[in-house]
Amino acid sequence: MSFEILDAEGAILWRVESSEPRQVSMLVYGRVPPGFAQSVPRDEGRPRPFRIGEDITTVSVTLRREFRHQAWASGPDTLRILSSAMSLRPAGG
Repeated sequence: MSFEILDAEGAILWRVESSEPRQVSMLVYGRVPPGFAQSVPRDEGRPRPFRIGEDITTVSVTLRREFRHQAWASGPDTLRILSSAMSLRPAGG
C-alpha cells in the first residue's frame, strides 16, 4: 500500500508506504502516518512546499485498486482536488 504526490512533470515529491493494508482517515502532506515509512524524500525530511497554482497528482495504491486525483495547489501544503479516477489492479499485482 502506498501514497505519493507528483508534480506536473511526474517527479515524486512525497511517497509513503506500508507493507500491510492500513486504514488512514486523513493524510497531512509531509507527516508520515502511523504504520507507514517515508521513501521520498529519502532523507526523511519534509517534502518541498507546493507552489500555489501548480498542478499536482496524488496516487493511492491498495491491493486491488489505484486511485488518482488531479489537483491544484491552493497553499504550501494544501490541495484542491479537481478530478478523480479509480482503476482495478490485477490479482496479485
